[in-house]
Amino acid sequence: MDQPRYIPRSLLPLLSTTLNVGLALGGYVTTTAFSDPNYSGPAIAAWFKDFFEPGFISVTTIGALTFGGGIWSFWSHRSRKDHQRSRAVSCWSLAGLGFTVLHFTFGNQVLSIMDSILSNPDQAQPHMARWISLHITRTLVADVPAWFCYIAALLYEI
Repeated sequence: MDQPRYIPRSLLPLLSTTLNVGLALGGYVTTTAFSDPNYSGPAIAAWFKDFFEPGFISVTTIGALTFGGGIWSFWSHRSRKDHQRSRAVSCWSLAGLGFTVLHFTFGNQVLSIMDSILSNPDQAQPHMARWISLHITRTLVADVPAWFCYIAALLYEI
């Protein structure tokens, strides 16, 4: 008799975090061009105005999926304390959740930079350097570690 197929519970947060890291890399690639002083501040502001809302919606949606999937993965394995692998999945999922939350703690800084760029387009160039620096920092200290945690959770689960 065939066994029912099992979809690992840590797969959803891994997939959504993978998308988030991909968006972060894409964001880095597209914004570094604006660090060239030949781009005018108003051009940078116009690009951010068109980019920020859809980007914000994408990142927030992916973050919500990661957060919800991470809780599901953590909680469903937490109840099986007797199994060592389940405990590892639970621990790695909890660590991934922590890094996912850390990503969103950068929100006020992101909004501050966006406000500076959009409210004073002629002075957008110096704020662009802050944006790129913040983006790199957030990706390296929150997004990539969360991704590695969910990879570890999935490897223990399968």
